[in-house]
Amino acid sequence: MTATSLYLRCKEDLAAHDGQQVQIVGTYEAIDTRPHPNIRRNPDGTITKSFVIGRLTLDDDTTVQLGIRPDAELTALDGKQVIVTGRLEASPPLVPGMAQPLPTPVLRSIESVTPWAG
Repeated sequence: MTATSLYLRCKEDLAAHDGQQVQIVGTYEAIDTRPHPNIRRNPDGTITKSFVIGRLTLDDDTTVQLGIRPDAELTALDGKQVIVTGRLEASPPLVPGMAQPLPTPVLRSIESVTPWAG
């Protein structure tokens, strides 16, 4: 992250930093989405599929989706306070013509996920 040490902790913080590289503090959760798989196309063209995704819950109970994360990270950090650095998409668009839940904030291009001691 560049020249700021601002940590986002609630929905209002997220709205003010949409599209920016941010650091978000919250409680890490490993969410089992069975029977619905999560599918991601990787930059090399391969496909990753998982039934467990990462999510942050902020101080005001706002959730931020982290998507498919490494199994070791999901296990080690589940239920712990963490700081996550990545690019925030505060209001992801709906996909036309597709049944889907209402969009929630998403952190993309995640650079780091570390325990929070603050």
